[in-house]
Amino acid sequence: MNRRVPFMPREKAAYIILRRKQVSINEMSKIFGRSSSVLHRILANTRSLDLRKLPARTRVLGSLRTHKTMMKLQLAWEAFILGIGEKPP
Repeated sequence: MNRRVPFMPREKAAYIILRRKQVSINEMSKIFGRSSSVLHRILANTRSLDLRKLPARTRVLGSLRTHKTMMKLQLAWEAFILGIGEKPP
């Protein structure tokens, strides 16, 4: 039985764009329902920002801000991944 969910045409590109906007892998896995290992495998060959180099308070505040933004833009990102929108939000 194959449980693997196929990727949508723009899904991998969306993950790369979101990671460059400093959205964490864990945050993306919660929003889009993919495991963090799948996202890490996709992002392994890209130059992603290393958030561990920032001070702890800056990381926490940034994480809260990106979570709030992701929740507002979740439907727009899903539309982009499905090919409904032309540009990423």
